Amino acid sequence: MRRVRGEMSGFTLVEIIVAVAIFSMSIVGIVGIVATGQRNAVETRLMAKAMFLAERKMNEMYRVGYEAIDEDDESYILDETDEENPIELMVREGEFYDEDYIDYESSKRQEWLRDYYWQVIVKESEDLRGMQMVIVRVFNKNFSGENEYTDVEYGQVTQLVTYIAATEKDQEEPKDDDL
Repeated sequence: MRRVRGEMSGFTLVEIIVAVAIFSMSIVGIVGIVATGQRNAVETRLMAKAMFLAERKMNEMYRVGYEAIDEDDESYILDETDEENPIELMVREGEFYDEDYIDYESSKRQEWLRDYYWQVIVKESEDLRGMQMVIVRVFNKNFSGENEYTDVEYGQVTQLVTYIAATEKDQEEPKDDDL
């Protein structure tokens, strides 16, 4: 900005363009930060809800307790990815907003449950006799992804893993081969 005698001082066109460019870049940065913050807040809320649902489902599994894996059960799977030691497991899945679900009456009041899907995998422990590994997975229909043991293409949001011990009546008698 030059001051010439007798003329009014002001900004040149170049100075105005530079100022507008700097202002625009700072606004773009601020908008990006706000958008990232909102996306993180939404994902955190989805994850918190999924963790709550996974804990509810895990508590259900504790109430049911140890279930012997039965080859005649429709949820029975023989996972033969390891050819030497195939794993027997049961995979059950369903929606939280489903008439077959235990808490259906209370779930009808909560529309957000429509977005969540559960999967429970129960497999005999390879290392500990009389123990079952229970994996509870919760998926969200708004995320995409591939899932083992199922054709559902929802993205996994959370997973809980625990072990459930068999009571004495649930444990099988040892076979002669096991002794």
